[in-house]
Amino acid sequence: MAQTIPDSQPKRRGRSKLKLSASLLPVAPSDEERLLTKRELCEFARCSPKYIELEVKAGHLRVLKMSLNMARYRWGDVKRWLESKAV
Repeated sequence: MAQTIPDSQPKRRGRSKLKLSASLLPVAPSDEERLLTKRELCEFARCSPKYIELEVKAGHLRVLKMSLNMARYRWGDVKRWLESKAV
């Protein structure tokens, strides 16, 4: 015989979540300043990570190096890069 799962969720134990007022939340960046990862950029542009690396190396696309293993791409730079590739 299968057990039924109750509709109500069990009560949480421990600390409750801290509720922040709207003034304490971080400000969302504008579209131009939004940062993309290489994976997000590749999914959007439908290209390989290697192609992105080649475009950066050629100077066609700007990259923000946060550390040795972390790179981010500004949405505004990506938009300009894509527009320059339009035929």
